[in-house]
Order: sequence, then structure tokens, then C-alpha cells
Amino acid sequence: MKIDGYKIQHTIRELEHQREIAASQFADSLYAFPGETKPETWKFAEIHQHCEESIAGLQVVQARYNLAVLIDVPVDGGQGLLSMTLHEAVKRVGGAGRMEKMWRSASKEPKERFGYGGEHKREAGAVFSRRTVPLTTAIENARFAARFANALRAAIQKANATEKDMDVDEALFG
Repeated sequence: MKIDGYKIQHTIRELEHQREIAASQFADSLYAFPGETKPETWKFAEIHQHCEESIAGLQVVQARYNLAVLIDVPVDGGQGLLSMTLHEAVKRVGGAGRMEKMWRSASKEPKERFGYGGEHKREAGAVFSRRTVPLTTAIENARFAARFANALRAAIQKANATEKDMDVDEALFG
């Protein structure tokens, strides 16, 4: 069967929504007022269980797909390429985003609450802390980290559009 990453993601999302609805209906069916008729609780439990099993199966397909798709991520301003699987890129993008955020935070002058400028005081009128990383270096590193995180994100999006012929249970995409 020919599949791509977006088809897998979309199907998982649909099943997660169905699972949430079944869980809500399950809870609602547990109690009824006298004379009120509620659907049978076990039907919602079956739907919920089917969704859980299908999601697990699709996540296995997704892992196999992500390991089968190879990508090249531009680095050093496009001067080089870092080759990896889509799986590795997905695992690395979170860390790249956190690194970007850390450098962006370091590239801003801190705002002093009492109007004494951007320096940190240990004790009033005594010792002031100074930057350990020059502002220009922090800004440069923030740009570098942002380029890498964005390159990973772009490569992941492009890779998810890759169609692969895989041996999968078509019923999972039901």
C-alpha cells in the first residue's frame, strides 16, 4: 500500500477524536435517571478499545515509515547537509526548538524590576553581575539555532509528503 506521513498522522488524529468521543459517551452512559434510556455502556467501551488498538497499530506503521524515509537537513547556512532518518529528525526537532529558545532568551537584555538597568545585583549598591556571553554572540547563536530548528521542521514537512510502498494492514486506514 502506498502511504505518506500525512496520511498516517491524519488517520491517527481521526481515531484520537473518535476515542475521545467514545470515552465521553461511555462516562455519560454510566448513570441514568429513572425512566431515562441510555445507550449500552459496553458499546462505547468497544469503540474506545478499537480506537486504542488501531492507534497503536498506526504508530507502529508510523515508526516504520519514519525509519524508512531518509532526509538531508541543510546546515552551516546551506553549506553542508546532515543526513538522518525522518525518525531522528522528529526526535531532534524538540531539542533544536528548546536550544533556539534558550539563545533567544540570552540575546535579550534582562529587564530590571526597579529601574537599575539590565544588571543583576547581589546586594544593593555592592556587586553587580555581568554578561558571560556577549550580546552579539548570543544574537548570532540565536540566529544559528533558529536556522537549524527551521531547517529540521522544513525537512520533516517535506519528508512527510514522501510516498512509500509499505506492507501494512489497509484496515488500519479504514
